[in-house]
Amino acid sequence: MSTSSGRTILLEAAGAAVLAAGGIALASPHDVWLAHVGFHPAWIAVLLLAAHYGSMGLFLALGLCVAALSAASLALGNSLDGLAARASNASDLFALAAAILIAWLGFRVRGRGAATATA
Repeated sequence: MSTSSGRTILLEAAGAAVLAAGGIALASPHDVWLAHVGFHPAWIAVLLLAAHYGSMGLFLALGLCVAALSAASLALGNSLDGLAARASNASDLFALAAAILIAWLGFRVRGRGAATATA
């Protein structure tokens, strides 16, 4: 993977994380962790980038979404207690498992596409 494609993935993951955290902060300023919702909307960004870029998209999007949500929570004067609750929530653990499988599939499809392009 070249540096420019890694930079592209990083920029797209950062953009998705900022958009997700910003939208959630606008919709729910008192609880960006959305304790009352089973499936956190930030997973959508993680799943999309995992599908498109494989494991690199998964881990960058996941890390940057957590960082952006943490920053939004602290900026709005809230605590990070929701992060601990999310880490043990069954819905989020299933979403993580789904993201890992999607990233694996995305990696295989990208690898197959690169192999057929060079053949």
